Amino acid sequence: MVKFTSIRNLFLKIVMGFKANNLTIKGDSPKPKENPPSTEEDLLLNKEELKYLLTLIKDSTFQGKDIETIYNLTWKLQKAFLFLDKD
Repeated sequence: MVKFTSIRNLFLKIVMGFKANNLTIKGDSPKPKENPPSTEEDLLLNKEELKYLLTLIKDSTFQGKDIETIYNLTWKLQKAFLFLDKD
């Protein structure tokens, strides 16, 4: 019975180690994730990205409470896409 208990405890330590979401090791402090610096150009959408978003909206189903918001968003995306499509 002693062997079973010690094997069980060892197994639990191993399994619990895999389940840990936030593991802190002695002496280590958690380091916050740093977002890479973004430029204004990184925030702009290109023609392919706009087309993808418009297609995604086209193929989606929305609830009635979201229709006005989705309509306005789609209108803005379409306007930006047509502006880029002129070039």
